[in-house]
Amino acid sequence: MPLPVHAPDWEEACKSRSFWGDSFDSIPIRLNHRDVTFTAISRARLARIDAYKKRMGWSYEVQASAASDERGVSVFYKNETAEVFHT
Repeated sequence: MPLPVHAPDWEEACKSRSFWGDSFDSIPIRLNHRDVTFTAISRARLARIDAYKKRMGWSYEVQASAASDERGVSVFYKNETAEVFHT
């Protein structure tokens, strides 16, 4: 799930994406009970992401990526032999 602090050179987080980011905290709790992990992805530098997460009170996992800035959801599945599939 793309995070509000999306651009590598951002000066201020996107207001609409911040709105969505505010609702992500309950997602990992529900998914973890089903052996599913939630991670948000951002193109911003990790130090800026971490500072913004702290400011906003977000507790969910966030990773930095150089991938495109498209909004969306990706789902991956890992089977018993540790093969990973993008579904």
